[in-house]
Amino acid sequence: MIKLFIDTNVVIDTMDHARTPEWKSSEDVINLSAFKDYFRLCISMKSISDISYLGCKLVGKERIIPVLKQLMNDCKIIPLEEIMLYEGLKSACPDFEDAMQISCAESVDCNYIITRNKKDFGAYTDIPVYTPKEFLKKITTPLVSCT
Repeated sequence: MIKLFIDTNVVIDTMDHARTPEWKSSEDVINLSAFKDYFRLCISMKSISDISYLGCKLVGKERIIPVLKQLMNDCKIIPLEEIMLYEGLKSACPDFEDAMQISCAESVDCNYIITRNKKDFGAYTDIPVYTPKEFLKKITTPLVSCT
């Protein structure tokens, strides 16, 4: 099973199509949760809180509640623990929140981090970091035979 850590911005893209022309790729990554035998989506408890706050501003409380329930049903929610705060403070990552997200992804041995903010992730973790579009291309590109 492939564990995907989903960054907050990927979920927000699915609610606010004006943020990026690549919102559909974000939506397609979230929809990978339907393939439970192959993919396990993971998201931090902090992201759930941030999505609630931003989602209420973008689409209203009535529309964000079902989104949150769906995420909580389809994703492994990673609790933010004290050690992750310390790891974030120790990290060379310039963005404390992203450092905590990395710590969350590492704590459950995620195979990939999916974010549109690669610059604040890639250099600070050994976990491969992809944008939603890059990851979808990676999993849909057929292998080339060398025979």
